[in-house]
Amino acid sequence: MMESNSTLLASSLDASVHGRVMVLTISGAVKRNTLGPSVYTEGMRALASAKDDPAIGCIVITGGGLTFSAGGDLHRLQINREQPASVQEQSIDRLHDWIRAIQAIPKPVIAAVEGSAAGAGFSLALACDLVVAARSAVFVMAYINIGLSPDGGGSWQLAQALPRQLVNELLMCGERVSALRLHEMGVVNRISCC
Repeated sequence: MMESNSTLLASSLDASVHGRVMVLTISGAVKRNTLGPSVYTEGMRALASAKDDPAIGCIVITGGGLTFSAGGDLHRLQINREQPASVQEQSIDRLHDWIRAIQAIPKPVIAAVEGSAAGAGFSLALACDLVVAARSAVFVMAYINIGLSPDGGGSWQLAQALPRQLVNELLMCGERVSALRLHEMGVVNRISCC
């Protein structure tokens, strides 16, 4: 049976170790590092490995190429909508399991954001302990732009960090927000010169 183009172009999560740092790189430049089941599975496996390895001091999550993550693969999400409710729930549960694992690991997890972090990509960055962003990076809670409600804990994370009016603006307007503005709000910890 031939694989669909969506499967062939699916992003992956590549783990590498540099000294005491495990770097998890979302790779899938053709689809701007979209998130999906294979990324969640690889992410869970990598975090479990890092948790039990005393040589790993922290984890960095980043995107390959010029994008952190465009969020969910819209083509895959459209196909998923035609599946039974239990299959749809399982897919979103896998994302949430990975987000919870990021939040639960007793080692610091840092989001290193270049380019854009959109939708679930923004939620993924928010799940990390620290967010370091390139000066040119942009963030967008893009869910409203495609008629979806936020997932991946993004709305909860924003509600913990910001006043209600700012949370509403980010969730309801679906506009791109610069790393500089999020740094001023206290959501981004550091701005890098790149």
